[in-house]
Amino acid sequence: SDLEEVERIQAQLQGLPGVDQVRSADDAVKRLISLRTSLQTFSLVLATALGFAAIALIANTIHMAIYARREEIEIMQLVGASRWFVRTPFVIEGVVEGTLGGLFAVGFVVMLYRMALQADLPNLISIDVGSGFLSQWSILIVAFGALVGFIGSALSLTLHRGIKL
Repeated sequence: SDLEEVERIQAQLQGLPGVDQVRSADDAVKRLISLRTSLQTFSLVLATALGFAAIALIANTIHMAIYARREEIEIMQLVGASRWFVRTPFVIEGVVEGTLGGLFAVGFVVMLYRMALQADLPNLISIDVGSGFLSQWSILIVAFGALVGFIGSALSLTLHRGIKL
């Protein structure tokens, strides 16, 4: 790793004639790496928890929509509508809700990014974010939101007991 390389160079420099002491920021670098690892783990746990919360919220919203339209669903079934004809609008509703949530998250990240640029934060702490970075992640976030919406609506349709769908 890079720390091993630093230690090797430090040992070589220490062996040079006329060098009394070589100082290195190994401890600070190790603390920063540890902090980064902890923040990555925390972010992953938080994202997972928020993903499950979003699935639960979307599933509950779809459940309420099914309950509110139960008479319409029964009429459609009586006139011969297929199960998927009845289910599809609820799946679409879940996907739309998840996509809108993803778009909201992207908008929030873009807003924070612009605020950081205005505050000259990237130059202050040496952050270099390429121009394509934000757009690539934006697409992934919106796609993940749509997937979460699909999972939430599918879960709600699978677990719904009041009306046979």
